[in-house]
Amino acid sequence: MCESTDVIKQDGLFVCQSCGTRYSVEEAKKIMFGGTVDVSGSSVKIDVSDSVKNYMELAENSYSYKLYGEAETYCNKVLESDPKNLKAWLLKGKAIGWGSGIANARLDEVVLCYINVLQNCGKDQLPTYFSSVYSEWSSFTFSLVSSACNYFVQTMNAVAYGYVTDITNKIVKYNSDICVWQNKNPSDMIDNLAILIGNAGTKVWEIIRDGKPLCPDEDEWKLFVERADLSMNMLAYSNYTSRSDIKNKVIRYKTMILIQSETMGICSYIRENDGYRLNHGLPNEDKERRINLIMDWHTRIRELDPDYVIPPRPSIHNVSGIIGLVTGSVLVISCLLLGLISKTVMLVGIPFAIVGIIILIETVAKYYWK
Repeated sequence: MCESTDVIKQDGLFVCQSCGTRYSVEEAKKIMFGGTVDVSGSSVKIDVSDSVKNYMELAENSYSYKLYGEAETYCNKVLESDPKNLKAWLLKGKAIGWGSGIANARLDEVVLCYINVLQNCGKDQLPTYFSSVYSEWSSFTFSLVSSACNYFVQTMNAVAYGYVTDITNKIVKYNSDICVWQNKNPSDMIDNLAILIGNAGTKVWEIIRDGKPLCPDEDEWKLFVERADLSMNMLAYSNYTSRSDIKNKVIRYKTMILIQSETMGICSYIRENDGYRLNHGLPNEDKERRINLIMDWHTRIRELDPDYVIPPRPSIHNVSGIIGLVTGSVLVISCLLLGLISKTVMLVGIPFAIVGIIILIETVAKYYWK
């Protein structure tokens, strides 16, 4: 049964012109899901209004119970009989959207449904339907990007970063295709997505910074640098995506400068004889590349804020040496402060003081001894 409505009366029966199947009057009615059949004359006219109504109700009920796949199927049934049904196109777009995930975001199909609504609604109804379409589009895309950002914060890996950028790039493109129907400025919605993305980048940095081992081994150091870079990439992508949110762009650039500066000063350590020996950090050529990025970000801040004063270019020794001195000093001073509590407590801090002294000696020898 092909479910075609192209039926001709022949010899007292009704013959489908698509597949050749013959039906009685009652069978023809059942095919059309309760539709009525006009058997007057040799041509058969089938009223599908009841079928459309019934399928539409099924679609709405399925959607209300979050059965998005079923809702999409029933909307397709409606559109087979009524290709310009606005309610069906709108509901189908919603069902496809909320039934999608970050790994299978069907953004192109969602937009196609909404464009069909806007194309077929007529000028008088366009403002009303545009408002409905854009409200649903904004809500769905915000939720999708939010889910991708949450996944990035949970996993802190390149795959999750790819989900965020791929989804957002498509949203930016399709958002313009929708906004053009009412000359709406697309910047506001995109700036809100950029804030979500930037916040995810900052959150990852806070997690890895607070969880960094005191003296990381080589694997821990490499993972720290990798995740710090992803955090900065996320912030940079957020600024690339943002349209007119100058205040948050400046904040994100300053955060990127902070992360880059601290990342350059992190080193790995090797445990030896109940202590730690400095192993290695980023090579000098990589540090120079990162310093170039820092200076570029300072310049971009100046472009956004003419009153911003660009600081002198840091040297490799300054960045790494200062962080080494601070780390070593903190460890030594912490031990001395413990001694003010009691000698017993101070004994607990002695290993940390030894590590601090080693870091200070190696930092001075590497960066400041001439």
